[in-house]
Amino acid sequence: MSTTQQKKTTTTGLTLKHTLATAGLMLGLTLASPAAAVQCGDVIGPNVTVSLHGTLTCDDATTAALTIVGPADVDLSDLDIACHDANQNGYVPLGLIIGGQGAKVRNGVVNGCYHGVLVWGQGQHLIKRMTTLFSRALGFYVASSRNTLSQNRAADSGFWVGTDTNKLSENVAEYCHWGAGFQIEGNKNQLDRNVARYGGWFGFSIYAGEGNRLIANLVTDNGWGGFEIKANKTTLRQNQALRNGYTGFEIAGNKNQLDGNVVRYIPGNGDGFALYGGDDNRLTANLVTDTDSTGFWLLGNRTTLRQNQALGNDDGFILYGDDLTVTKNQAYDNRESGIRVSSSANNAVLTNNVAFNNNTENNDHDFDLSDSALNCGTHTWQNNTFGTANQPCIQ
Repeated sequence: MSTTQQKKTTTTGLTLKHTLATAGLMLGLTLASPAAAVQCGDVIGPNVTVSLHGTLTCDDATTAALTIVGPADVDLSDLDIACHDANQNGYVPLGLIIGGQGAKVRNGVVNGCYHGVLVWGQGQHLIKRMTTLFSRALGFYVASSRNTLSQNRAADSGFWVGTDTNKLSENVAEYCHWGAGFQIEGNKNQLDRNVARYGGWFGFSIYAGEGNRLIANLVTDNGWGGFEIKANKTTLRQNQALRNGYTGFEIAGNKNQLDGNVVRYIPGNGDGFALYGGDDNRLTANLVTDTDSTGFWLLGNRTTLRQNQALGNDDGFILYGDDLTVTKNQAYDNRESGIRVSSSANNAVLTNNVAFNNNTENNDHDFDLSDSALNCGTHTWQNNTFGTANQPCIQ
């Protein structure tokens, strides 16, 4: 039996290094019969359908408390898995390893292990209604492709996906003690209707990869922010960031598309949508309201803003970068400026925008529409509707 375990870590740069040693147990352990009592370190499957019962409390004498090898159909509703540092050496095992291909695993609880559930092997697994509690690192570590994770819960930890074409739906990550509730580093994964709440960092971090899709997810009451996008060609549609500490959506990649997302109430002097560089991003029909800073703070080239709304923030829109297209947006009731083009921007085209009742603090230098370049520089303002502007070139 391998004794490769992990100490509690405070870093966020996890790799598969600690899991590679587990491959040996796929070959070295005796398969448990469905009728046999389950013991720490047992392997269930392949080619079984079984419901498991009892309690497993395992220490670092085993690499994992339990391993399931697909194809298999395993119901864990009557089995509790717990990891315990019996000899107080700082090590606990992995909780549940799901290997092989096409395993169906549901209804279990994994408590206090290094990773709660490691999704391994050749993928195409279904993991449903599993709960991980107080994992030392991650609740769910997805290291194979084409898996489906549905209605799972990670308490005091989160979900990490480093592979491709996985689907995560209706999962919950809460009280995540480090890192994002959901961190994605693969390609073409889809996350829909998941919830991240009460964590210390972002709810969702798309850290690498291309073509990931986030639909109708919710981040609420996180200490830092809602959604962090450092990847390219990500689609975010109808997601919500509510009452997070500092920022709603933070974007630093290229060719991302954000449609119909909502940010409400940021108390920590942060922005609703913050674009920190990146080219060819498109933001359409998004809403920001009641932040203590800027609704849309955008630094990037060839950014397109269309039909977005900024209501009741410090500033509505502050625009940097080159070759911006800004059309049919609305800015109302912001305390400072409505839409402001900075002096470092070039070749912005602003048409058919509406801005009224901004500068509610009555500052001399704030307006519904404003351009920091003399005579609007290289920018074009046409067919906009507004109350006040800082230059007559704004039309």
